[in-house]
Amino acid sequence: MRLTGITGTGSGKLGSAVFSVSAGQQVVRQYQPIVTNPSTPQQVDNRAKLKLLSQLSAVMADVIAIPRNGALTPRNIFVKDNYPLVTAENGAASVNLAQLAIT
Repeated sequence: MRLTGITGTGSGKLGSAVFSVSAGQQVVRQYQPIVTNPSTPQQVDNRAKLKLLSQLSAVMADVIAIPRNGALTPRNIFVKDNYPLVTAENGAASVNLAQLAIT
């Protein structure tokens, strides 16, 4: 924990308060001891889709010919453009490789 005073900046946890700096402003919020990561069927399927596209983009990095668009990298654009083509059920994702947009 780092704390420099009431008028300074601090970070860390003190009792039930969590101190942090966001956009240059001191922020104090209540500590949330129970943070859940629900595994709903939709969330499991979405994670499977993203995992498949991420693996494909890593393997196909040399053939993906998508120009950078501002802050988006070619890999991010590949995932964004091809996400609707991926189907998933019960955490298993699949895609028709012939339909993938790589340029």
